[in-house]
Amino acid sequence: MADVFISYSKSRRAETEELAADIEARGYTVWWDTDMSPGDQFTTVISTELARARAVIVIWTPKSVTSDWVISEAGRALKRKVLIPVYTSDLAIDSIPPPFDVLHTEPVTNREAIFGALEKLGIKPGELPVKPPPSPPSRRNVLALAGGSAAVCALAAIPFLRSKASDTDKPARTFEIGSDTISTIAYTIDGHNLLLGGWDGAISLRDFKSGSEVRRFDGHAHVVWSLAVLPDGHRAISSGDDGIVKLWDLANVHPIREFKGHSGEVWSVSLVPGQDRALSASLDGTMKLWDLSKDIPIRTFNYGSRLLCVATSPDGKIAVSGANGAIQSWNVDDGSKIKTLNGFDGDIIAIGVLPDGKHVVSGGDDGIIRLWELASGREVAKFEGSRKISALAVSPNGRTVISGGEDATVRLWDVSSHRLIKSFNGHAAAVESAAISPDGRSAATGDKKSVVNIWNLGGTGSTV
Repeated sequence: MADVFISYSKSRRAETEELAADIEARGYTVWWDTDMSPGDQFTTVISTELARARAVIVIWTPKSVTSDWVISEAGRALKRKVLIPVYTSDLAIDSIPPPFDVLHTEPVTNREAIFGALEKLGIKPGELPVKPPPSPPSRRNVLALAGGSAAVCALAAIPFLRSKASDTDKPARTFEIGSDTISTIAYTIDGHNLLLGGWDGAISLRDFKSGSEVRRFDGHAHVVWSLAVLPDGHRAISSGDDGIVKLWDLANVHPIREFKGHSGEVWSVSLVPGQDRALSASLDGTMKLWDLSKDIPIRTFNYGSRLLCVATSPDGKIAVSGANGAIQSWNVDDGSKIKTLNGFDGDIIAIGVLPDGKHVVSGGDDGIIRLWELASGREVAKFEGSRKISALAVSPNGRTVISGGEDATVRLWDVSSHRLIKSFNGHAAAVESAAISPDGRSAATGDKKSVVNIWNLGGTGSTV
């Protein structure tokens, strides 16, 4: 895993080589495509290195601004919040493609700005990945794996469990699982297990109490972006960077069905309540409605630009999607647009419909959680979150919302009073995923350093 991945146009190889040398001279590790070995599969190696890099520097040049490869790599880095954009002197800065045109971008010659950006991301020269501290033998859960790849073994490493903290703003339990970001989390219906998806493409079913792995699924090519467990408790759906939606039997490691039709990464899936159907939102600018018993879409919803997240109303009639600077509501039955909410600063990364079916909660790049009235589009309240919001989860009764973001803090909000109930501290890296248990008593959050924290939400007199 390199500190820095450089995305560039081949026509500017000399400048890229100079930049890489300067960064390495500061003690950072750098990956760019000169590091490929003969016989390596080009797409696979690049995607893997891109997903694992701690920072991605994209060099915008007259040629790279029209390169599908560079734009795709920039998009994935932006999603992970590790993008450092720079430009060459011969580029008209207005030529930078959206949504990257609204980001602060420095000249590639401004090395100090680049090193400052790396420092802001928390990357220090010569710093090795954080290893979990040793735990008492009686608390360790040794996992025996037959076969599998190195990537599989990484996420399935022995979890380190910390005993429950006495302070209620500390995690009840912590699982340090591996070295890859936990990009999505879902509870099973009975609350006994967690489904985790990460940047190695695998899906891991883990015991909620011990953190030990129950079962592993070969999920997606490189990144699992979204997970949802069906109400029957036996099946789940997932989506990933390969543009595929998959239906799983949780008792079987092989997918029941694959749903193909998107031409871009699928960042979000949402179940349609009361129906054996699901919606998928993709960077190709479309949503698709799937009958889970068939492998062809029922309907395609055309938005026209990247769709980053989707949620469905409790009656299954309305869907809401998040994009750059806007939220769109949709009629699920006919695919028509209902209402567009504009005026956001940056991407809407997380979205949810409250159980009352009347309100929507959203969060994204601007660090503000907003509560909306679904029918009118009126903004009801703002919750000041963090620098960026990457994860939101709504409690089963709709009274509280939990959020996580770039500042590594998890926050619990009261929906009716619009006030912060509690801040939880226990992550040392940006929080990328969150889920609340079906009984509302606990929450699970995952971060960029592959740490999963379990939080006692209180209010019930129970512990987790």
